[in-house]
Amino acid sequence: MVGGSGLKNEVDKNLRALAQTALARMELVSREEFDIQSEILARTQARVKELEAELEKMTQALESLEKNG
Repeated sequence: MVGGSGLKNEVDKNLRALAQTALARMELVSREEFDIQSEILARTQARVKELEAELEKMTQALESLEKNG
């Protein structure tokens, strides 16, 4: 069954080429880039929380001044 083996290899080769083409079309990032972006997102979320807390304090201070003024 020599012909069958050659056919199998040809099908495998074509499937690999098809898979590589499909993956190339996808917008994939490396694990390293994903980890970097995840860290940036975590820092950004923490900073947003800090700024929200600061804004809340400033809003309360302004409301207090308006009530007493």
